[in-house]
Amino acid sequence: MLINRLLVIGIILIVYSVCATLYAIYFRRAAIILNGVVVRNERNKNEYTPVVRITYQGQEKMMECNESSKFRKYVEGEEIKVYYNPNNHQKVYIVGNNSAIYANILLMGVGVLALILAS
Repeated sequence: MLINRLLVIGIILIVYSVCATLYAIYFRRAAIILNGVVVRNERNKNEYTPVVRITYQGQEKMMECNESSKFRKYVEGEEIKVYYNPNNHQKVYIVGNNSAIYANILLMGVGVLALILAS
């Protein structure tokens, strides 16, 4: 029974992490890099998510970044570069912050470990 659970958990983690990593890579390849200014940090439990103001085609937009951090709180007024995808404009990614991709790779490793333990 435990082996079946490990097998299912491993498969789910691998599929999820591969899809999430591919999505992040696709988003960044389809995006353009814009300058943004941090206007505030949204706090969710112990994590901070920066909200940035960007200008695209003459329109100013407030966008919540897709990455949160327990360790880094962005300073209001700080200028950062963000990936903005005009075809998927609900969130932006911070240029140089690859923590989401690394977390997905870690999940993939846990999934592989679960498959190894199940065999």
